[in-house]
Amino acid sequence: LPNLAPPLPLDRGELDWEKRIDSVLRDRDLSDSAKARRLLEMLPALPADAWESATEKAVTRLRDRDYNSIALPLLINPGTNGMTQSILFADLMERPDEITLPALLAISRQNGHPYAPHALENLDLLLGENFGSDWSRWDQAICRQLANPSAV
Repeated sequence: LPNLAPPLPLDRGELDWEKRIDSVLRDRDLSDSAKARRLLEMLPALPADAWESATEKAVTRLRDRDYNSIALPLLINPGTNGMTQSILFADLMERPDEITLPALLAISRQNGHPYAPHALENLDLLLGENFGSDWSRWDQAICRQLANPSAV
């Protein structure tokens, strides 16, 4: 049979972006949260193929105490890449209420945010109340829940 297409040389080994992610992960001078911050900061410079891997590696290393300063700004930004937001939103739902509830409210308040309807649904589910777009009542319910976690 004639050769219909020339052979396609395949790259072997790690891709450049994989090496960059691995170098962050191997850096012993960085805490886990610092690694998470660095990985998330790298996203704009990485190819789209790398975003899922970098974001997943970041959230697994991100400590709760650093969540609001590292991941929350990306999550509440409606312009953040959808893949990244999806991973961050799923991770948010695994965090303690002190992180989850205020973040869901912040997302819900943004009309153009792709996760605003989902955030509002989750608030309703977690708090057992629905205040629509009455943000002050949501805020009060969150404060009550955080002050008395066994109330729901």
